[in-house]
Amino acid sequence: MAQMTLFLRDYAGLDGARPVTGGVPIAEGSAPAGTAFALRDGGGQPVPVQATPLARWKDGSTRWALLDLVGAAPADGQAEYTLSWGEEAAPAAPQAPVRASGDAALVAGETSLRADEEALLRIGEALRVDMTLIDEHGERLRASVDRVEVEAAGPLRGTLQLHGAFVRPSGERWFTMRLRASVYAGSTMVRLEPLIIVDADEGILQRIRELALTITPSVPSAEARLGGDAPHTAPAGSSMRLFQVDDERYVIEGSADGAATGGKAPGWAELDTGDGRVAVALREFWQQWPKSLEVRPDGLAIGLLPRFAEGAFAHVEPWHKYQYLFDGDCYQLRTGQARRWEIWLDTAGDGASLARHADAPLVPAADPAAAIDTGVWDEIFPAGSPEMAEYDVWAENLFHAYTHAIEVQRDYGAMNWGDWYGERQVNWGNHEYDTTNQVLIQYARTADPRYLYVADAAAMKRIF
Repeated sequence: MAQMTLFLRDYAGLDGARPVTGGVPIAEGSAPAGTAFALRDGGGQPVPVQATPLARWKDGSTRWALLDLVGAAPADGQAEYTLSWGEEAAPAAPQAPVRASGDAALVAGETSLRADEEALLRIGEALRVDMTLIDEHGERLRASVDRVEVEAAGPLRGTLQLHGAFVRPSGERWFTMRLRASVYAGSTMVRLEPLIIVDADEGILQRIRELALTITPSVPSAEARLGGDAPHTAPAGSSMRLFQVDDERYVIEGSADGAATGGKAPGWAELDTGDGRVAVALREFWQQWPKSLEVRPDGLAIGLLPRFAEGAFAHVEPWHKYQYLFDGDCYQLRTGQARRWEIWLDTAGDGASLARHADAPLVPAADPAAAIDTGVWDEIFPAGSPEMAEYDVWAENLFHAYTHAIEVQRDYGAMNWGDWYGERQVNWGNHEYDTTNQVLIQYARTADPRYLYVADAAAMKRIF
């Protein structure tokens, strides 16, 4: 039976169990099709795990395995697990495994997801999720669903993918929409990944005034909170919006205390309903400005592309670095682009902790020596090897220089986050492959999730 040590390292300052998803490399031939995987914690106790082949070697054996579990590490510390596979592996089953219910629903304990004709998605019976868009003429469009796919059906994670489009009032299809929604055994968290693909049949630039993901509880909320430098409270029936104007400033609109401002909002909100507290958090909220969180009498709107007044971003200079996204009071997106966001919802959590989880998720990092021995990473050496002493210092210094430059140059924004600026004075790096590749190699060499977080932003950027 083969085995590998995995590490969960916490950078969120959180102690509790959380959903964990990540890939680990597997040596050629060691995990033929149908191989069972099992997991144990540092004390030798079995931990339920879901292992899905992501890629295979030429002989059909697993090359990369996607692991899903609910795991924990001490706050700002590290926990050790052991992954094993082969004929003697005995996987543990969760107490309440995720299961599919028909063709368009998933159930995980008391949490459920289902597609709905009236709403885009329902979470249990208490929450309705929709995507709404306002076009340049002020017409409000609601995403419609054409097809629902059960992408994963447990036992640890279940994922629905909803395929659809935004349709104009005339009945004409505008562009594609997708929503992936995931639930986890043993957790009250739900992961939402909305995606738009700007594939309109006509026109080079598409103009949008607003795009939002809305969450509507069946019972009006008694109170709501928006997470800023300090929480901002909205009484029942009121409206309030936190608008992240740029990477350094947000404003509160509609506060009874008058105008309020702050710096880098963490990107969370809470609704107190008759069924308890619902928390939501948008990953990399301020980094992807402009963004908004808006309390309305009927629920909450997460501004993926929030509405704005003409000239709202005129202060952000230089113009050629930031302004090409905005035209008047509209966003202009080029046909061929796709944009994706990651939102976490917890039906029994608090917003501040959820935001920290969203920005620094736990990932199963393979022991560097074992990961490199699989052959997936080609000819590299683990950090700390005597031969790599000089290189290790150089690589770490370069990583810090890279991330520091992003901060100092303010390389943030909905179109720009994850990229870097200025190689030829006025250009973005445009996702050059070597940035992502080299940072991921450092992740393999160190098992340090800091590198994975940066590489993920550089590779995905929530915009392609």
